[in-house]
Amino acid sequence: MSKKKHHSIFWIIFFLLFIVLAGLAGLFYFSSHSQSEEPEIEVKFYKEDTIMTGQIDNYLFTFRHLSSDDIIEPEVTIIWPSDFQLITSEPSPSEQLVGGGFWKFDDFPRGKFKTILLEGKFLGSEYLGRQFNGSINFKIKGISSNFAKDFNFSFNVKPSLALEADLPSIIKYNQKDKGQIKITNLSNKEISNVRVLLKSDNFLFEKDSKNTLVLDIPLIDASAEKILEFNGLVPPPLNGLNESSSVSLEITAGLVDKDKFFPQIKLIRTIHSESESLDAFLEISERRDEKQIASWGENIPFRLLIYNNTGENRDFSISLKINNPLYLSLDKINNYEWVWNGQKKITSSNWQIKESSDGLFILWDSTKIPELKNFNINQIGELQFSLPLKDKVSSLKERLKEAAIKFVFYLNNEDSTLPVKTNEIELKIRTDLDLETSARYYDDENWPIGQGPFPLQIGECTSLWIFFDFQNSTNSLENILVKTKLPTNVFWENDFRSTVGKISFDSSTKEVSWNIPSLNFFEGGPFSLIEGKFLIKVCPQSEEELDNLIFTEPVNFQAWEPFTQTLIRGQSPAIHL
Repeated sequence: MSKKKHHSIFWIIFFLLFIVLAGLAGLFYFSSHSQSEEPEIEVKFYKEDTIMTGQIDNYLFTFRHLSSDDIIEPEVTIIWPSDFQLITSEPSPSEQLVGGGFWKFDDFPRGKFKTILLEGKFLGSEYLGRQFNGSINFKIKGISSNFAKDFNFSFNVKPSLALEADLPSIIKYNQKDKGQIKITNLSNKEISNVRVLLKSDNFLFEKDSKNTLVLDIPLIDASAEKILEFNGLVPPPLNGLNESSSVSLEITAGLVDKDKFFPQIKLIRTIHSESESLDAFLEISERRDEKQIASWGENIPFRLLIYNNTGENRDFSISLKINNPLYLSLDKINNYEWVWNGQKKITSSNWQIKESSDGLFILWDSTKIPELKNFNINQIGELQFSLPLKDKVSSLKERLKEAAIKFVFYLNNEDSTLPVKTNEIELKIRTDLDLETSARYYDDENWPIGQGPFPLQIGECTSLWIFFDFQNSTNSLENILVKTKLPTNVFWENDFRSTVGKISFDSSTKEVSWNIPSLNFFEGGPFSLIEGKFLIKVCPQSEEELDNLIFTEPVNFQAWEPFTQTLIRGQSPAIHL
């Protein structure tokens, strides 16, 4: 065979071998990328230690690329709370969203940072908790798949305003009187566009003879006070009867933005109004507020005050009307006493209860209280007693939800004509939210779920699970947040699970958070599993450390209760074995 022919065969074999090797290399590259872990981006959030409404502050989001591959086409979406007002953004959003923003960035080499700096302020809300939610979407160079990382950061925003009211304790019908309101800026920055809103059903403000008064304050300097005054009067009842012998005044302070009012703090005050009539006032827990809140198992203290300003002696009986009495433990009432003008009546025969289609009535007449017969001119009568609410166990057993009871007293003549009606009070019963915490090495069937020596040994490492279990009772909840911190000698193992919501860990502060969007009534405990858990590691190095070892600091939790419009807070002790 010729030399030339040998040379041609050599190059053909070399070319074929090159193609095979190149194909194998490409296959290895694709396989290694397709089987690699999802690329990691570290998202952090920085803010001032204390955030207050109306105060302009900076909020910094940083995105750090920790993977070995180059990221391309990164896009960030941030959604902020409804009362957040964005002033500036660096960089500016590529697109302004309703309640948020959208940013597109250049390609993202590994090890580099991207940042978004927001400048803005919170205008006000009925609860403290706020949350920024968002996501970063991106691709990996050389791979067509899309990747995404969600993030959320929760924190509290404190009211920047404090409110005090100096009102007359007694006001006569058609007599002009004045009140004073002090509003204080609690923050260390000036606040603009402050509004104070006053409302009352039976008080006419002198400014425009209406039941509503708006007072605007353009600016309050840092830590400064403003004093506001108003005048008004209480008109007499049209029918000559004193059906409501008290003036309820609702005072709300907040901020205004684009003609929208964002309330921060509210006061409700009651003023006694005098007249030449038979007046009566109901108090629960020493307050006349028309809406009040209690807890299951409480004894509710009642007080009825009666004033005879008619100019003549009067005969009457007393009745307390209760709607929804099923929330009360009336079977226990005979164990309770009632007191008239300081004199106790403790025998069971002193209670007289009557049921009707309108509700349940508790009655007192002159056979129970002799002074109700020929009640003297200018005399004052005081009736005091307590009624028990059903306990927590009963509320769960009977599945009572969104419980509210209304109470009102009537003073009746012997022929039941022309009754005097007191102020009505509605009592709402808050839910019981219980958080059970524990550290476990074994599961309920005594199988080990931890790792390492147990009991713990000095100089060796052991992993255990920390459990959070919620039980909610009679009312639904929103924005449930659980927070705790790990001590310096306890380590996060990045293994966590939850049946609802999301668990997160901040490595810079060692804070563990569990965010739950909502809980329905009768969730958790025997009804369903509402559980979050995460794995920790401890490596005690001395006898002293072992004896004093705790796995978490005290566990704080809070939740917004729409039914009572209140924020529920609680704390569980530090977790240890």
